[in-house]
Amino acid sequence: MVCGAPTSDQRIKKAAMATYLALGAKMVVAYHETGTKPGQPFEYVDGLLARPSDFSVTRWRTNGSGSGDKDPFWWNFMGTPQEEAYNPARYLQERLGEWTVPRPAFITSLIHENNFPRSGPESWTPIYWKEGDKTQPAAPPFDLSTPDPSKLRPASQVEAIWDAYEELVAYAAANLAVVTSAEIATLAEASGASGEVAPFCGDGSPANG
Repeated sequence: MVCGAPTSDQRIKKAAMATYLALGAKMVVAYHETGTKPGQPFEYVDGLLARPSDFSVTRWRTNGSGSGDKDPFWWNFMGTPQEEAYNPARYLQERLGEWTVPRPAFITSLIHENNFPRSGPESWTPIYWKEGDKTQPAAPPFDLSTPDPSKLRPASQVEAIWDAYEELVAYAAANLAVVTSAEIATLAEASGASGEVAPFCGDGSPANG
């Protein structure tokens, strides 16, 4: 249903997109956490719908926390004195309160399975990237015996991350329309090129009227 083509080589990307489309894919992750245009939530890239995401409950910065060019991930603050400032359910509510666009927001919440029990780079990063900085791909053959740079989190922090994540999921389930990629593709088809988002029904189909 949804795929990605994580390469800056446009020749490879176009070939991959054509292959995905031929195999039945409907949507592509064209941008990571945010990038949807307010007036045009449904856009297509080489025949595939760009997965919409107006904002993401993934990373942000509060006063006096974090360093570097990128905002820090919320889960790294669970079990610390700053965990309240990085509570994802609270952040979601704050962002929804700031939303002024006259259509529903598309919101993503991205976290890898390994982020719950481990901290630091993903174990595969030094295998497939030179220097582990994700700017220069390594060349095959890949050394699968490369040491894992990540570290096991304390059990208390793992529990705190799960608690915060489950709170986020529970809030979204109770207050928002949680949709799958297939449902978003259906919404896009029903909405057409108008830029308007068709009303959504709980059974996964667009509402009439």
